[in-house]
Amino acid sequence: MKFVSVILVLMLCYGCSTGPRISGSKVMLIPTNSSLETTSAAQVSIYLQPPNMEYKEIALLTASAVIGSYENAAQVESALLEELKTQAAFAGGNGVTDIVREVMLGDKVITTSKWGTVHRPDLTAFERRPGFATGTSQRNQYISTEYLVIYRSKAILTTTAK
Repeated sequence: MKFVSVILVLMLCYGCSTGPRISGSKVMLIPTNSSLETTSAAQVSIYLQPPNMEYKEIALLTASAVIGSYENAAQVESALLEELKTQAAFAGGNGVTDIVREVMLGDKVITTSKWGTVHRPDLTAFERRPGFATGTSQRNQYISTEYLVIYRSKAILTTTAK
């Protein structure tokens, strides 16, 4: 009985945790039996522009998380970038490029942008829906809801300078 109680307490704590739940995935673009070795995320660079050296695209990467407020958005988005680096390292890459950021509210994409451009999503265009927290304005109403942020990118393996 004590063991069951401990498990229930751990499940309750996990469900109430305030940290983001980051998920990630990769699709390999090269045969899985290739000779690429896993690297560490610390060895992976993020490129805002394609690197000025020869490289090979080795995987398509995705990282996503639900953000509940703008107060923790920076920490969540930083964790999303780290997830991309981890996925790239696991694929055997040493770089991440072509990052695209999508923000979704419900089932609608409200903004898509190339990573590196910063802007707050314009949520004023959404109609009022039941179940959302109310605020002093329609904009405040939607800012107080959860939204999904998805980063899509490519893992690359750089080789030699051009």
